[in-house]
Amino acid sequence: DPTLTLQPDATAGKDSTVFAATPTVAGGSLDYLGANSTNTPLYRSFFQFDVSSIPATATVSSAVLTLYSYPSFIAAATININRLTRAWVEADATWNKADSGTNWTTAGGDFDAAVSASQVYVADANFVQDMAALVQAWVNGTYSNYGVVIKPNNEPVTSGGLFWKSSDHATAAER
Repeated sequence: DPTLTLQPDATAGKDSTVFAATPTVAGGSLDYLGANSTNTPLYRSFFQFDVSSIPATATVSSAVLTLYSYPSFIAAATININRLTRAWVEADATWNKADSGTNWTTAGGDFDAAVSASQVYVADANFVQDMAALVQAWVNGTYSNYGVVIKPNNEPVTSGGLFWKSSDHATAAER
């Protein structure tokens, strides 16, 4: 039973945080990912894993996403993971743009309204979520793999922010 573990570094990783308050600033080189649910500053995170080495005929029996906690300032919130529907460039993605020349159709990212995964996240705890169904859909070609957006279920209801370590974080075991 083959197992594939993806824990990319800053070179191989593709993740970014985008900010409504600074809609033209790219967050792809930050050492954290974040999501919050206040109007100012509203922010979301994108990430994408390269699953192209998995054969299209493979059965994905397990795919677990683990995001390592970075100090947060909210007690708890329901966090959703939605499938992105547009390609984006880590170094260029902003609240307004998917890449340097392409606007998002909707500011803050183009994503499927259907929630791929959801859970109540408690601040300063690692975020662990089963993603097998979505990874299977990427592998077998049902959906193009543009990655996912992580965001609070209710924007903007709860105040505060949640943070996790990105692929640019210095501690390799916590990327």
